[in-house]
Amino acid sequence: MRRSSVLSLIALLAAVPGCRESGQATPAQAPAAGNAAAPAASAGTGGTAAATGATRGTVPMEISVTVGTKSYRARGNGECQHAPVASIYGNPAMLWRAGYSAAENANIPYLALTVWRPAGGSAEQFTLGMRVGSESYDVTTVKGSQLVGKGSAAVRNAGAGGRLEIKGEDAGGTDLTVLVSCATFTEAIAEGG
Repeated sequence: MRRSSVLSLIALLAAVPGCRESGQATPAQAPAAGNAAAPAASAGTGGTAAATGATRGTVPMEISVTVGTKSYRARGNGECQHAPVASIYGNPAMLWRAGYSAAENANIPYLALTVWRPAGGSAEQFTLGMRVGSESYDVTTVKGSQLVGKGSAAVRNAGAGGRLEIKGEDAGGTDLTVLVSCATFTEAIAEGG
């Protein structure tokens, strides 16, 4: 192994422990009404965002997840994106996306959420993929894709940021409530086709 490769590897290993400490999720009581944090988002299925030249960046976010009757919270940096002009399966829609990851042993190691607001006033649709502890949960309500579970979504704008809200259940009937609060939404980057 070349010396420059060894030095790069040492620098990477030195940085990793610090990364694991940020964004740790901790169990929490169910949030009080109006005082809830919100969860992160996932990549959309079959959709594109009209964005060019943007780069991905992370922003401060807070996540609150309730699975059945047990609640969890996480706080850290993640991706929060918005595209006012996008499409899902060829249909025009606005898009909000949140993504979060933490250490494997965190209470919420992974959360991906995408909310679509179809043009014409139809109800929001969403895809949610997350892991809480050792269990994975998925819900997809996007028309044109394989539906998994059921639920509703809402977007609450607040200045440059806002909150994504999900209430539903996975295919196994587990009740899920997910709230993702983003300090700001960055420009979404076009993906897929």
